Amino acid sequence: MRAILFLLVILLVSAGCRNGVQSEINVEQVAQDDALFLEFQLTIAKSSEEQATMIIPAVVGTTVFELMQIGAELDLLTLDDFSETGGQVFVKALNGLANDAATGRYWVYYVNDKLSKVGCSSYRLEAGDQIRWSYEGSPF
Repeated sequence: MRAILFLLVILLVSAGCRNGVQSEINVEQVAQDDALFLEFQLTIAKSSEEQATMIIPAVVGTTVFELMQIGAELDLLTLDDFSETGGQVFVKALNGLANDAATGRYWVYYVNDKLSKVGCSSYRLEAGDQIRWSYEGSPF
C-alpha cells in the first residue's frame, strides 16, 4: 500500500511541476503518514444510463485534472484528449467520447453536484468533494 501511495505522490509532484506550479506536497511526510491521502469519488457520465463511478486516492489540494491523471495512471479511466492554454486545461475527450461541436455536446464537470465555475486545472479538491464529469449540451 505504501508503494502505491508513494507512486501517487510522485505523480502529483511531477504533474504540478509540468504545469509550472510548484507542488506543496511533502514527499517524506506523505510516506510516513497515510492519513494525508483521502479517497475522492469521480463519476464520468456519458448519459443518464451510462455512468462509471470510481474512487481515486489523492491528497487535499490536488486539482481535478491531477485527480483525472491519477485515475488514468491507475487505468480507471481514459483521458483521451485535452489541451492546455495559459495554464488552463480543456478536456476534449474522456473514455473514448469526444466533444462534438456539431451536436453542441461537451464534457463539463461538477463539484458536489454544482457546475464548476473554474477550469479543472484550477479547482483544488477539499475533503469530501465528489466530482462528476458529464457529457451534455453546453451550459454556457
